[in-house]
Amino acid sequence: QARVAEEVCLGERIPLAGSVRTEMDRLGTALHACIAYAISQKRTVVRTGDVERILTSLNMENWADMEMAAAQLTKFLDWIRERWQPTACYAEYPITCKLENGQQLLGQIDLLLDTPQGWILIDHKANPGGQTRWEELAQTYSGQLSAYSKAIQQSSNRPVLESWLYMPVAAGAVRVEF
Repeated sequence: QARVAEEVCLGERIPLAGSVRTEMDRLGTALHACIAYAISQKRTVVRTGDVERILTSLNMENWADMEMAAAQLTKFLDWIRERWQPTACYAEYPITCKLENGQQLLGQIDLLLDTPQGWILIDHKANPGGQTRWEELAQTYSGQLSAYSKAIQQSSNRPVLESWLYMPVAAGAVRVEF
């Protein structure tokens, strides 16, 4: 029941080296860490040195162009500020709630933006697939976005205005509607 309501191209793809299939999870973890670090430090620019330090700590220093990764993540931060002007940004935000079917949801939201009107939910995916695969990616992760959205609304009594998937490697984002 989900659909892509909007697609946004952000900067340039991050070129990858090595075997994408075997290392995408670790690269995704590294890019998540870069974004979380920038958000936690209230940075407006992601520095190449920070990307290099984080990727090196995960033995990923040879898998991505550090300068292009820093530029891509900086473009993402610029887009957030320009589009929503959030009053606060929460990276790796823990969430828990009881679902309608009785199950307990335990998760970690990659990025939650607080705006005067409500929340903006953003989940990062390191998936390198091009724009032709974004609809499929949105369908794959729509259940996760929907559950997180419901949990945030339930716990805060404030609406989630938009839910997004951000693909730093593919240089884009999609807004998912349910």
